[in-house]
Amino acid sequence: MAGSITLVKDGDVLLPEVLQAQVSAVLPHALQITPFCQVDTTLVGIPGNTIKYPVWNYIGMADDSAEAQDIDTRALSYETKEYTIRKIAVGVAFSDEALLSGYGNPQAEGERQVTLAMAHKIDHDAMEEIQANAPHITTLANPVGYEGVIDAIDDFEEEFETNKVLIIHPKQRTQLRKDPNFLSADKYPKEVILNGEIGQIAGCRVMVSKSVPLVAGKYHSVMIRLSTEQTEKDSNAFLINTPALTLFMKRNVNVEYERIVKNRTHEITADQIFNVVVTNPSSIRVCEFNA
Repeated sequence: MAGSITLVKDGDVLLPEVLQAQVSAVLPHALQITPFCQVDTTLVGIPGNTIKYPVWNYIGMADDSAEAQDIDTRALSYETKEYTIRKIAVGVAFSDEALLSGYGNPQAEGERQVTLAMAHKIDHDAMEEIQANAPHITTLANPVGYEGVIDAIDDFEEEFETNKVLIIHPKQRTQLRKDPNFLSADKYPKEVILNGEIGQIAGCRVMVSKSVPLVAGKYHSVMIRLSTEQTEKDSNAFLINTPALTLFMKRNVNVEYERIVKNRTHEITADQIFNVVVTNPSSIRVCEFNA
């Protein structure tokens, strides 16, 4: 039975619950896109793999009203979208010889590679969803820089500025660092820096991810309006009440260990049941910058 056998090597005990805790702790720090998702756990612990998600429609601007006149009321309406949860999985195997040789640390390397493989797949799927279902800005003629970022920000047509993050490819980082308007993260207090943030430009936080695709000579970078706690003066509250991205969770990372007697190997497998979807296209843009 999975999880019932342990392997002792040089005084270290290989326990699946320890592996799961370690992978679960490290995985969020390896992700670049999904940290900006709202997490929905509606399906945790209940049957089924499909969730219906309501997207509320705006009721429109208020009307003039005369003294003692009845106020017209408007019905709240919404569109329902269905999303299906799916599973991703990965595993590593060790022979007795590998674990007993004392060369390096196969267990730690296995944990690291399982974590990276899961993170890579989750971010890859999130990026594919964004590229397919978020609005694209195709008029950005130059490489990533201040002017292009400003054009992307203004495409949201905001009346009040909101917090935003720009996700670029590592090869765009050099272009951005050479822009005099770029503020490197080492120039401002660490307590206000997001995990993975390299700096800011035009008030937009900048992150780096290899999942940003290069298509026909253009990097399809991603700008996300962050869903934050609203203030009473923020007239865009109704726009960003629904987050740009939602991570639907059926089950968190599950790690199991099994000893295969017939070939004297040890297998560590991990899976996660989830989906990442664009739930508010008005708060996300794909910015097509020249390479």
